[in-house]
Amino acid sequence: MLEPRLALANLALSSIELVDGNGQQIAAPIIGQQVFYRARWTATGLASSATYLVKYTVGGVSVDSSPLTLGNGTFSWYRGTTYASPGTHQVSITVDGDNGVAESNESDNTLTTSFTPVLPGDLPQRFTFPVAGVPHRDYSIGNYVDVDPRSGSREDFRGGPFQYDGHDAIDAGPATFGDQDRGVPILAAAAGTVTEVVDGHFDRETSMSSRPGNYVRIDHGNGWQTSSWHFAAHSIVVKAGDAVAQGQLLGLMGSSGSSTFSHLHWNVRYRGASVETFYAPTSYWVSPPTYQGDAPPTVMRSGISNYDIGSELAEGPSSVTVFPTAQNWSAWYWYRLSNLPLNARMTVTWFRPDGSVHTTVDRSPEGRQPSVWYWNIGTAWKNVPGTWSAAVSVNGVELDRQSFTVVSSGGEPEATIYQGSALIVDGRVTPIDFGSISAGAAAVERTFTITNRGAAVLTTALAPLPPGFSLVGGFPASVPANGSAAFTVRLDTAVVGRKFGEIRIDTNDRDEAESTFLVSGEVTGTAPPGTPVVTLPGPAVPYLVGSGPVVIDIGGDVSDADAATWSGAALRAEILTNGTAADRLAVRHQGTGAGQVGVAGGAISYGGQQVATAAGGVGTTPLVISFTQAATLPAVRAVLRALTYANVATSPEVRARFLGVSVSDASGAASERQVKRVSSMAGGVVVAVRPS
Repeated sequence: MLEPRLALANLALSSIELVDGNGQQIAAPIIGQQVFYRARWTATGLASSATYLVKYTVGGVSVDSSPLTLGNGTFSWYRGTTYASPGTHQVSITVDGDNGVAESNESDNTLTTSFTPVLPGDLPQRFTFPVAGVPHRDYSIGNYVDVDPRSGSREDFRGGPFQYDGHDAIDAGPATFGDQDRGVPILAAAAGTVTEVVDGHFDRETSMSSRPGNYVRIDHGNGWQTSSWHFAAHSIVVKAGDAVAQGQLLGLMGSSGSSTFSHLHWNVRYRGASVETFYAPTSYWVSPPTYQGDAPPTVMRSGISNYDIGSELAEGPSSVTVFPTAQNWSAWYWYRLSNLPLNARMTVTWFRPDGSVHTTVDRSPEGRQPSVWYWNIGTAWKNVPGTWSAAVSVNGVELDRQSFTVVSSGGEPEATIYQGSALIVDGRVTPIDFGSISAGAAAVERTFTITNRGAAVLTTALAPLPPGFSLVGGFPASVPANGSAAFTVRLDTAVVGRKFGEIRIDTNDRDEAESTFLVSGEVTGTAPPGTPVVTLPGPAVPYLVGSGPVVIDIGGDVSDADAATWSGAALRAEILTNGTAADRLAVRHQGTGAGQVGVAGGAISYGGQQVATAAGGVGTTPLVISFTQAATLPAVRAVLRALTYANVATSPEVRARFLGVSVSDASGAASERQVKRVSSMAGGVVVAVRPS
C-alpha cells in the first residue's frame, strides 16, 4: 500500500491588466502618468503560512508587492510602477517572483505584455506655473517627480539629480524664510473647483515629520486633480466649493507640514495616479518651465556680514557693510544660487579697494550641490581702508558682487533679534507662539535678545505691545557695540481669548529702523456672561495690489446673548501689522433697498434707515462704527459683512497685513478680537474669488 503524499503547491498567473491609480482598467496610460498593473492568480496546495511576492517589471525596472500570505484561492493585487515616458514599454509580471514557494509548475508564473502611452487628450486646460514671480530670482525648482519606483533608487525625468526618493511633485521655493514673510503667491495652475482646504497649521517647519500641513486640492474635471501643499498659515483665500480661474491666487507659500524649507509642493494626478508632466511639456504647459539643470544660474539673495552666518542662512542673515579698523571682525560673503550646473566651475573673488585681487577660491563640485554658500577672509581687510568687494562667478560669468567699506574710525549700529540662539528675521510673519494657558494661571513668558552686530551704540525703543501681552521688568534704551541686551514679554492670563499682534522695536539702525515680529497665544476658559461674540469663518482676504476694496468676510457673524438693544454698540476694524497711510478700511455701499447696507459720508444705513456712523479707517487709524438706536442684530450683522480693505497707493508694499475685528456692546463688554490675514499679490494676476 502506497503512503499518501502531499501534492506540490502551484501559483498560476491568469491575467495582468493595466489600471489607473484607482484600480480601474484602462487601455493605455497617458504620457507621464505613473503606471499601475493588476495581477490575477490562483493558488492551490499552499500551506497556510506560505509567503511570496509578486514582481512587476516595466521597462526593465522591477518592483515587488508586499509579502503576501493569503493561503489558497483566487487573488488580485495592483501596484504602481514606473512613470510612462514616451515610447513602447515591455512588461513582465511574475507571481512568486522571489521563488519562495516550491511549485508543481513554474511555467504559469509569468505573463508579459507591452504598452505605449498616449498624449493627454482630455486635459481640460494646459497648466501655467503655480508660483507668481520671476523664475530663478523669486523662486527656483528644487525637485521634480522621482520617476524610479524602486526604494533607494531615484532620478528625475531627465535622469538628473533634482528629486529625492519617492517624491511625486514639483517643489519650488524662494531664497530665504524672509522671502516667505514678504509673501510668495501660490496660484491655480488651471481652472477648476476647490475640493479640499486645510489651513491654520504652523508654517516654519525645518524637518520632515508627520505634522499636519496647509493645502488646497482642485478638481479640474475629466479625472484631473492638482494639490498644492505647505501654505503659510491663515493665508489661503479659497474654500471648498469655490470655482477658481487659471492664475487665481490661492494663498501664500510657507513651510507647513512635512517640510524642510519654505516651498510649494505641487502634485498632478490623473485618475488617481501621479503625473510627471515634463515627459510631454508642450502638451501639459502653456509655457513649459526650463529644466532646472538647463537654467543659467542666478543669485537669488546675497550679502556681506561680520559674523559666522552659517546657522542663519535659511532665515536670511543680517547685513553689515561698514567695517571699522578697530574691530576684529571676520568678513563673510554669502549667496544663494538658483542652480549650480553639474561640474560647473564656481569662483569666489575678494577685491581690495584698488581693484586688485586679494584672494580667489575655485570650486568644481560634482553631482548636485547645495544652493547656498558662504565664505570668509578673516580680518585680512583691517589694514586696507576703502571699499572692498566679493563676487561670485560661474564658468567665468560674474553673477553677483557685494561690497563693504573699511573705515579708520566710526561705524554703524546693526540690530539683530534672537529668541535663544534662533534668529528672528526682521518682519517675521510666523508668530512666536506663547502656547495655550488657562485663564488665571501663571503667565507665560518669552525672553528675547537684541544683539548689536555693529560698531556704534544701538538706541532702542519698544512700541506699545499688543493687547494681552505686557513687558516684564524694563526694556533696554540702548545696546553697546558688539553687545546684547534682553527683554521679556508676558502673555497675560486675565482675559479669555486668542491673543495676537506685532512687537516693534524702533532703532537707529540705518537699514532697519523698525524691527518687527509677530506673537500669539491663547488664554482658555469661559468669557463672562454677556460678552459679545464675533466670528469670521471665511478664508483669508485676497487682495490684488492696486485694485479696489475687497470684502473682509462675507460670512461674518455677531451675537450677544443678553443684548436688549444694539444702540451704543460699536464695531471696530483695525490694521494690526504693516499698516501705511495708504491703507483703507471701510464699509461697502450696497444700496438703500431692503436688506442693503448704504454709505453716505459717515452715515451708515440698513434698508434705507440710518443705523450707525463711521469714523476713521484711513491709514493706521482704526475704523469705528457706532450704532444708533435704530440698529438691530440683522443691521449689525450686515454691516460686519460689508467691511472692506483696500490700499490706494500706486505702488503699495506687498507686506503681510493682518486685520482685527471686534464688537463692544453698550455696557462696554468687548468680544474677542478676530484676526484675518490679507494675502496680497502684485497686479496682473486674477485674484477674484467666485464663492460657491
